[in-house]
Order: sequence, then structure tokens, then C-alpha cells
Amino acid sequence: MFSLTLDCAPAEHDQLLADLYECGTAGIVEEEVPGAGLRLRAFFDDNGARDALTARFAAHAPFCRDEEDIDWMAGWRDSWQPTPVGEKFFLVPVWSGVPTPAGRWRLEVDPGMAFGTGSHATTQLCLEALERYLRPGDTVFDLGTGSGILARGAALAGAGRIYACDIDADSAAVAHRAYQQRVAVFAGSLRSVRKASVDLMLANINAETLSSLAAELAGALREGGRVIVSGFPPRNQERVTRAFAKAGLHALEAQEKDGWVGMAFSLTAPKR
Repeated sequence: MFSLTLDCAPAEHDQLLADLYECGTAGIVEEEVPGAGLRLRAFFDDNGARDALTARFAAHAPFCRDEEDIDWMAGWRDSWQPTPVGEKFFLVPVWSGVPTPAGRWRLEVDPGMAFGTGSHATTQLCLEALERYLRPGDTVFDLGTGSGILARGAALAGAGRIYACDIDADSAAVAHRAYQQRVAVFAGSLRSVRKASVDLMLANINAETLSSLAAELAGALREGGRVIVSGFPPRNQERVTRAFAKAGLHALEAQEKDGWVGMAFSLTAPKR
């Protein structure tokens, strides 16, 4: 067994994960590199694939090293512990038998299925904001749904109709299985969403994509609609805020966790 370490920018993260799983990785460990983006460490069983993988990911400073031939996946599963998030959510891996604390919503996740296990700060920031800004019966749309964790969180929090999409067909399929008919999910983009049809929009993506989609996000919202976003570090907060303000979206809050930012916006100006 060997590991392949790659460096990437946050905007490259999702596609790089998909490419590594397509190449047959047995699992991936992520870590943040202050001031330099993200570092992914992917594990492979086929030692003969080193040269091909190094060539394919040459743009990401690839580094290979031998790993002890142990059941690291079992150890990783054992280390993935249930996590309280915010005031209400309780994230647990699907294999955990730990009981849910009184007053919390049990949100089961399957780490490794698709992006969105709940362990990353951006996902937790979105879930925490859900508690504050989702109103019972809201029509919710989860843009770039990944594993579907945010849409399922919205269901637990009392949303009415819930829709979700992802440009990656495999992620959309994973989310569809996880939703169990509770959410309408499709492979596609925001262009398929009817104007003024959404009360609460969720988008855990990246600053570049969020900024470019600001007008479309605003157009999909009903009057008084809200947007919860994350997926970018503090240095990109002003960029997102400017783009959203230009689209008529007013900032309600900004929270920071572990070097990442989560924000909430409204289509109408907040009362003073």
C-alpha cells in the first residue's frame, strides 16, 4: 500500500476528490494547510499505479510514500466519533449505535460516500445557520448537495418541500439513495430552478462559484428568502459579500470556524 499526497486550492477540492475515487483510492484523508489551501492524502493498494497517478496529478505537487500494510480504514472508522453540532444536530456515522442525546436531531452520515460527511467546518457552519434561519414549512433548495447532508438536516429542522442538485451525477445518485424520497434531487444546476420559488437556499461551494451565481441565487428566492453559504476562507468573505450585495442580497451574519466562513443573507434588507 502507498499514499499519494496532493495540494489543491479549495475551488479544486470537489473535482479532485471525484478524480481520486475514479482512480480507485481506498480512502482519503484531508488537512488544511494555512495560507496554502488543502492537502489530500489518498491511499492505494496497487503499487504499480504510482507512476500513472503521479503523472495524472502532476499539477498538484504529488508525493508518494509507502504505508504500513494495516487495516487503516477500520482504524479510521473507529476514530470517527459522533459529534454534536450547534444546539440541535447530532452527527453520527451510520455504523454507530451511540444513542441520541435528548433534544437533538440524529443526522446519520456515511463518510466516504461523497463530499459532505459533517466533519468539515463548512458543513457544520451551514447546519448551525440552518437552526437560526430555517422556518417551519420553508421550501429549501440545496445547491451542490454532495452527500445530501444539508438537505437532510433541513428535513429534520422542519422544512416543507426540499429540492437538491449536484453537477456530479454520482453525487446526485448517492444523495438520492440517502434521501429515501424525502427530497427531490437531480443532476444539474441552478438554471433548472424556477424563479421566486425558494424560501431558503443552501450552498456550500467556493467563493468563485458563489460570486458568479449571486444573481441566479437571488432570482430563485421568494421575497424575504434567505441564503446560507460556506466553503471559503475569511480572505474571500468581502468578495462574496460584494457580489451578493450587487444581486440585492443583504448580509445577516458571518461566522468563522477553523479558518472557514459561513454566512447568511436575505433578499430584503434586515430591520434595524
